[in-house]
Amino acid sequence: MNKYSLWLVPNDNDKKKLQEIIDTLSYEYKTPGFIPHLTLLGSIPGEEEGAIISVAHALRTQLMEVPVYLASVESSEKYYKTIHIAVARTPALLKAHQTAKSVCGHIPSEYTPHISLMYGHLPKETRTIVQERVAPLVPLDIILDKLHLVDTTNDAPSWKTLGVYQL
Repeated sequence: MNKYSLWLVPNDNDKKKLQEIIDTLSYEYKTPGFIPHLTLLGSIPGEEEGAIISVAHALRTQLMEVPVYLASVESSEKYYKTIHIAVARTPALLKAHQTAKSVCGHIPSEYTPHISLMYGHLPKETRTIVQERVAPLVPLDIILDKLHLVDTTNDAPSWKTLGVYQL
């Protein structure tokens, strides 16, 4: 069974700022690169690619761009959250998440909104150094204005974007 994710992606200006940070860290620490995104809903099971594309298209008509506030840069032992930005749980973001759950009929165990800046397994000392270095570079708020449907069945370098929808 495939796994799909719905991402909210920043507008072009905000995306460029975050992409520079991600690309720099990826190059320096030999970790996977990826586009900056906030997972709206992840690990959505499905067999039919066409069916999930139809769901994403329907969802797009129910969402609007989402302004988000970036609370703090944090580090974690979790591979996909090595260095990440904690995102404030605003009413607009929570409404978008609830809408995605309703349209997809998928209920994840928890929702901790964040934007990852680095994937990998790094020692705590290295994570702390990177976290402190990156924190001043991160904007305080951004606009998420695109919905991406991504096949996340395999590991990060093999993720495949199936659809991009302007909100």
